[in-house]
Amino acid sequence: MPWLFVLMLLALPVQADESGWLSEFQLRPSECLIPKQAPGCQVVIDFYWQLTQATTVCLYREDEKTPLYCSDNQEVRTRHRFELQQSTRFHLRLEQPPYPSAVRQFDLMRHLQHELRRRRKPPWSLT
Repeated sequence: MPWLFVLMLLALPVQADESGWLSEFQLRPSECLIPKQAPGCQVVIDFYWQLTQATTVCLYREDEKTPLYCSDNQEVRTRHRFELQQSTRFHLRLEQPPYPSAVRQFDLMRHLQHELRRRRKPPWSLT
């Protein structure tokens, strides 16, 4: 019976993105908190990735055909400035067929001003 369990594990599908060419892919910060009436967020995002071996990869912003940055190094740190009006996905794509990619999302979050105000009195105060 243990061999059946091993066969079942081997039969599980492996995600095409990040399944052998990419060790790590990060973006920092990964979110921006802005007031509800603000049009967007001006942010500088630091991107970091590490590949299992040196090969050409390019960083793309969602729905753009032109890459933001390309490199053939195994480990890369790069910084880019953006004016974002909505949450945006960034794709790191291997520039060789079958062109696998990894995706990370930058979240733009709006908040109401009164939700973040600190109370001047403790909640148990009677005055």
